Amino acid sequence: MSGAAGGVTINKEDLKATIRDYRETVLKPLNLDTSYNITGVRRRPEKMVFGDIDIVLSFPQGEKKQLKKDFANHLAQIEKIPTMPHKKNLKYFIHGSIVTTLYPIVGKEDQFIQIDNIIAASEDEGKFTYSMLDLPAQEQGLALGLAKTIFTELDPNQVKQLFKNLNIPEPIETPNEGEEYDFNLNTSELSLRIVPIGKNGGREIWKSSNPSNIKILLKSLDIDIEKDKFETILQKIKGFKNRRSIERLKGMFARNIRVGSAEVGRDKGIAKQQSLDKVAMLEEKYGLLAISLIKPFITEGEDSQSIALIPGAFKPPHKDHLSRINAAAKLVDKAIIIISPLDRIKQNQIPISAKQSLNIWNLYKNKGVLNSNVEFIISPHNSPVKVSWDIVRDNPNNEYLVVYGKGENKRWMGIEDKFPNVKTSDLGLDLNLSSSGLRAALLNNDDISKWLPNGISSKEYQQALNTSSNINEASNNKFTSKSLISNLLEQENNIKAFFGGSFKPPTKGHFLAVKKILENYPEIDTLHIVVGGGLRDNISQDESNSIWEMYKKYLPLDKVEIINSKTSPFQYVKDYIKTNTDHKSYILLGSKADDDQDMDTFLQQKNLFDQYGDHVEVKNIVIKDKISGAKAREASKSSKEQFFQFLPEELTNEEKQTIFNYIQTSIQEGEVKEIKLNNLLTDKIKLKLEFFLKALKKENSKTKQAFSKIIHSSRGEIELSDEDKKEIGDQMKNALKLAGLTAITLVPGGVIAAILIKIFKAEKYITPTSFQKDKIEEKELIKEEGDANTFDYSKHISSLSEFMLDSNLNINPLPEVEFINDDVENANDFFGKTAYYIPQQNKIVLYTLNRHPKDVMRSFAHEMIHHMQNCEDRLGEITTQNTNEDNHLENIEREAYEKGNICFRNWTDTLTESILTESILGDKIICDNCGWSWNIVDGGDDLFICHKCGHDNSPLNEAKPYKHKHGFDDKLGKDPFGISQFAREIAEEVISEGRYDALANKLSSIAFEAFKDIHDRGDKEGSFEFRVDHPDEEHDIPSKDFYFDFEGVVEITDDEYGVDGGANAGFDKDGNEITPLLSVKLKIPKNPDWQEISFDLKDVVRHELEHLTQDGDNLKGGVVSDDPKLKRPSKYMKDDQLIRDLIDADLLSKSQYFKLKKEVDAMLQGLYFKAKKSKRPFSNVIDDYLNIFLDQDTITQEEKEEILKIWRTRASSLSLPKF
Repeated sequence: MSGAAGGVTINKEDLKATIRDYRETVLKPLNLDTSYNITGVRRRPEKMVFGDIDIVLSFPQGEKKQLKKDFANHLAQIEKIPTMPHKKNLKYFIHGSIVTTLYPIVGKEDQFIQIDNIIAASEDEGKFTYSMLDLPAQEQGLALGLAKTIFTELDPNQVKQLFKNLNIPEPIETPNEGEEYDFNLNTSELSLRIVPIGKNGGREIWKSSNPSNIKILLKSLDIDIEKDKFETILQKIKGFKNRRSIERLKGMFARNIRVGSAEVGRDKGIAKQQSLDKVAMLEEKYGLLAISLIKPFITEGEDSQSIALIPGAFKPPHKDHLSRINAAAKLVDKAIIIISPLDRIKQNQIPISAKQSLNIWNLYKNKGVLNSNVEFIISPHNSPVKVSWDIVRDNPNNEYLVVYGKGENKRWMGIEDKFPNVKTSDLGLDLNLSSSGLRAALLNNDDISKWLPNGISSKEYQQALNTSSNINEASNNKFTSKSLISNLLEQENNIKAFFGGSFKPPTKGHFLAVKKILENYPEIDTLHIVVGGGLRDNISQDESNSIWEMYKKYLPLDKVEIINSKTSPFQYVKDYIKTNTDHKSYILLGSKADDDQDMDTFLQQKNLFDQYGDHVEVKNIVIKDKISGAKAREASKSSKEQFFQFLPEELTNEEKQTIFNYIQTSIQEGEVKEIKLNNLLTDKIKLKLEFFLKALKKENSKTKQAFSKIIHSSRGEIELSDEDKKEIGDQMKNALKLAGLTAITLVPGGVIAAILIKIFKAEKYITPTSFQKDKIEEKELIKEEGDANTFDYSKHISSLSEFMLDSNLNINPLPEVEFINDDVENANDFFGKTAYYIPQQNKIVLYTLNRHPKDVMRSFAHEMIHHMQNCEDRLGEITTQNTNEDNHLENIEREAYEKGNICFRNWTDTLTESILTESILGDKIICDNCGWSWNIVDGGDDLFICHKCGHDNSPLNEAKPYKHKHGFDDKLGKDPFGISQFAREIAEEVISEGRYDALANKLSSIAFEAFKDIHDRGDKEGSFEFRVDHPDEEHDIPSKDFYFDFEGVVEITDDEYGVDGGANAGFDKDGNEITPLLSVKLKIPKNPDWQEISFDLKDVVRHELEHLTQDGDNLKGGVVSDDPKLKRPSKYMKDDQLIRDLIDADLLSKSQYFKLKKEVDAMLQGLYFKAKKSKRPFSNVIDDYLNIFLDQDTITQEEKEEILKIWRTRASSLSLPKF
């Protein structure tokens, strides 16, 4: 499936015929057959497959909102257009300025392509929109951001000229104090505004839909938006002078370019993510563009020349070298290649000498592929860089352009300041071929054509490398060195790579990652596998090393070195790249395929490593096979066969058995150690350790850092010296005293640290207080059995039945009514039955135990409507109790709910005064809201106020004076029958359902229908994307209370089932605002249990919806009032990413995740919603959920009980049922 509407992709050969048919069928009747443009085709002639078709429709005039509706209605009348999979009976959906539909692909039976019709309200707007949308997405994003940089990059005279070029009529309003100009560019128009400095909003003073104005605007920044590609524009942006320009552009780009869930891991998504990364990493200080710098010093005088110097090894030269040199040669009078005299000899690569390098340059010149103004020499000094410095210094009359390759800019730091006749640049070229890869290919007799320029054959190239050649011209070189600069030496083309991890144990995924690294980056000289310290189920570095040594035999090149890190692998690599800047270092970071969280972690680590300089390059290795060491360990506990699945297929059975024995032995020894350690920790010590951890939260950062070292040391990840232990132990003393562990503080600091390290090796006893709530002592008053049954129902059943007959409801013959008054188990089950109707017997069954009479009567009214439906033969054949699986059942239930409640409310108007005391049973009052009861004599002045939930149960409330239609007077009080109270209850229920559960129900139903449709069509994967927003705007899913994108991705598997979700409150990793997001991901087996999927989706959607209410644009709650009964806190919760990171890094137990404040609320709300919809006890749903993780050994039974304790406390605060 492609696109949010559920269409398929279309091949280029089918595109023309389909568009022609669409034009004749859809556009021509509206006279739009000559007023449309298709975006993204003209600029991408190489593109052979399209996921959708974007068409800009230019209406001659009209109001856009009405134009969209009219066009949508037009689509609805066209017979060949199908209804959309996720829109009941609709052939379109409207979002923003777009009307989306599906259209049959000509010549392809039952295949439909998604067409996005972008509505423009004029010809000019249509041309403008087309000009913007026809740009590639990344260039669109840059254009939107560049508009924000105009007034920070141009001087006043340039701004004045720009206004003139844009034909902005004079006089032009000028900003007041505290204001500034701001251009705003979108897909419909360009506008000029005056805004408060640093803010949005303001007032519009000019706008235009002339597409030529986009070019004029960006041309003022020396950018041709139609010709300049993304990389070229990015290089020009690096020359911007104002930091604010860069920051504004980065923010706009991040807001407008987003990788959708369906794009993650695919070419389009990867390209977007790469562009996001490149823009996000723009630095604050930039060198000016090479061309703009070179032009001023190209002189026409006979005594001076402009010369490009290109020093390097060139062992051997390849087509990327040639491209850079030819580009430089076009900018100057003469270009000089300075070849290092040193031979390049590397293991597993053919040796290349300076002589051979010179031969290739001669070949290039003789074949005419090298510019005629290029000369080449062998450097008279080992460092061609040093020779270049000397040439520049000794020839001040010439202007020099020093050209460097990728990652070599640090060689030239300071040269521009020292010599005013020099400029440096890489010419903005992104070239990635390496000589080391070419040398390896030559050694192995592999195809070398990708390294060769057009016009040079492999045979010619290899003959030139092997031909002896006279290089006497080097001795005639007139550029000789007059002095040496000893501190500038040639940087070796020596690439070290690092792949770090715990590797407890190394798995099949790790092995394949190493193979992929060596295959993808043949230029690597040595790949260091950095093995972390610490124990995982008692598996140590020694076992990891032994296993890696087995794996090395099956790796393609003998380049691998195993390193034992005394610190963490992360720290080891950081320390290395800090002190080894004389050669290139690759940092290889792995991420799981299609894992957004893994990708976020990769980007965070990449940003950290990138700051160490250009000698460091971070590479991402996407891993698709079994990589988890934790899962491998768990498999080893189950069976040898399961564990073997985590080992490389290349291994022999004997080798696999040896590894299995390593793991089994280590794990068994670890279990013995843990038992011994646990016996040392008494309950009293454990309790004091918990107090100690609480006390740490109040300590300063230095103490917390010291404690972090304790944890790392206890895990074996770092080694602490005696001096370190003394300092750390002394730092811990204050926190230990606060925890009541004063005795420990009397010993030396070193001993304190040693004790703590030993204790905290029992990781499961570390219990950070990530979720704490003061306990409220509550008296629970239990209703005495039978209290509720003293109520006389018979006369009220008869009264309500007569009222329904008088209301012309078709309920004859009247049903039999059965009361069940003694079902204690059902009464104690929150999801127990309240009533039901048996159509075959014309019988209503009512449960009364511990229920308020009013509630029982409501149930009776509801079931009477079902009886009416049966009498009218409308119940039909109902095969399920899940309203999400049967639309007929949903309609039946809705009618019973609505008519039953209305009928009950109207009936209460006819009741007699005796019902006034219906909420008072004997000497007790029962709360209408929560069921709590209390003795009348204990009620005090606020007799009817429930002390548990604060609900006012008073029959005499603050409504208007009530006058009964049958003549009751005001002495009966205001609202004597609780009608206003009932209305409040209904309103409260509607608000709660409407804002949270109803939306969650709708979203989960949309996801369910979409995923089921994808499965039933036989697709292997699919996705959808909708916008949830205010109903006043035209969005896919209207909501007065929420604003976010709703995305879903599904994969159809053989037998794997899994459901997951995610939520982003509306902030990217840098804190910039983006559209909030709720996403669901599903793996469905070929033969799914659709009921299970339906309920799981409800859980996940309600869970993630709760997360959206905790921060950002969808933050809920927060009522300020002097009345404590009305005052409500906001649902905002602080960021807990640090704790999540500690959990992910195994510094904290996985059980801590279930105790995070944000997760507790989300889990409870999601599981409660699932329980309601599946009609199962809340406690059972919770138990089933936690048992999944108990069975996986993610949590222990003890940890499960701790989690339940926290959840029970929180559930009470959230007014959720007890469990």
